[in-house]
Amino acid sequence: MNPFENLKEIIFGSQRPWLPENNSENKFESLFLDLPDITSDQTRNYTIEFFRPINFKTKYYSKAISNEVERILNLLLPEIKNESDLKVQKYLHNILLAKQLQTLLKDIGKIIKEKQYELTYLDSTKTTFDLDTNHKADTYVLHFLKLNCILLYLEIQHVFRFEIKDEFIEEDFYTRLLFEKLPERAFIKSEINFVIEPISYEEESLDFEIPILEEPIENAFIIEQKKETPSIFNPIEGEVPGTRPSKLTYQFIKSVDKFKEIETLLYVYKIIDLDYNFIKNKATSNNRLLASVIRKLIDLGYFRKNTVGYKGLIKETHIREYFENRYHADISQEFRKLNQNHLDFASRKLPWLDKLEALR
Repeated sequence: MNPFENLKEIIFGSQRPWLPENNSENKFESLFLDLPDITSDQTRNYTIEFFRPINFKTKYYSKAISNEVERILNLLLPEIKNESDLKVQKYLHNILLAKQLQTLLKDIGKIIKEKQYELTYLDSTKTTFDLDTNHKADTYVLHFLKLNCILLYLEIQHVFRFEIKDEFIEEDFYTRLLFEKLPERAFIKSEINFVIEPISYEEESLDFEIPILEEPIENAFIIEQKKETPSIFNPIEGEVPGTRPSKLTYQFIKSVDKFKEIETLLYVYKIIDLDYNFIKNKATSNNRLLASVIRKLIDLGYFRKNTVGYKGLIKETHIREYFENRYHADISQEFRKLNQNHLDFASRKLPWLDKLEALR
C-alpha cells in the first residue's frame, strides 16, 4: 500500500487542479468551509512558510494537503519509531523515501515544467493576480504540494536519521529530484533546536546524550543519537595525536573553552567523528559546511593574529591547512570558492553558526 495515494490524486486523478471541473470558486468555497482540522499527534520538526492563498481554490487545496500530510505523519511516524528490527526499518526507508516519495517529487517536478507553473507567478512584487487567475491558482497548488512532499520526506527521514547514509537536505530535492533553481527564500523552516545535556545511560544501553556545553546554543530539546557502542565525544585541548604537523599550533586559538564547544557541535552535526576524522558526505555538503565554519570563525576573531613560532601575521591559508590536518580533511577548493550563498546555506544547516559571539 502507498500511503501517499491521496496526494497522487492531485497530479494524476480527479483532484488535478487544472481540470475544467476544478475551476469553480463557488465549489471550492463550499468545500473549504466543510474541511475538518487534522492536528499533529506530536511536535513537528519542520514547518512551511509559503505565500498566502489567493482564492478559495488555493485555500481549499492548501488545507486539504496539510490535513493529508498530518494524517500520513500521524500514521507512519509511530510505526517507524516503534519498529526495533533494523532490517524492517531499512525496508521502510527504501519503500517510503527512496521509491515512493522520490518518485512522487519527480512527477511533480515534471508537471511544473510541462505546464509552466513558474514560482514567479506567485510573487506579488513581480506579477498581479487579476490576469489568468486559474493558472496562478494551479501554480500555487503544485508548489504547495511539492513543499509538503519535501516536508514529509524530511519528517520521515528524521526518524531514520541515524541509519541513512544518503541523507537529503533541502538543496538535494531541487538538484537531484526536481531539477529546479533553489528558491530565493526558504519556504521550509527547521524547528530543530539543540541543547546538549549531561550523559546518562545504562551499561547495556545503546542510547546516550551529548555532554552539556557551558553556553547552550538555544533552549530546545535534547539531541538523541544511537551508536553501536555507548561512547562520548571528548573535545581534545591541544593537538590531535596522529595528525600531520602544521605551521600553526593549538596556541593560535583564542578561547579554548568556546572552541571545544564548537568541536562538540561539529561532532553532533556529523561533520567529524569521535576520533576527529572528517566525515565525507556529499549529500550533506560537509566539505562546504566545514569550510564555512572556518570562514565564520576567522571573521569572528576566534584565532590570534600572531603566535609564538610563527613569523608575521597568521595567513588564512595556514588556518585552513591546520584544520585540514586536524580533521584529516581536504577543503582547499571549497574554502577558496566560498561565497555568500554558501555561507547562507551553512547557516541554514548549522543553526548555531549565526549564534556564535565575536571574540575581539
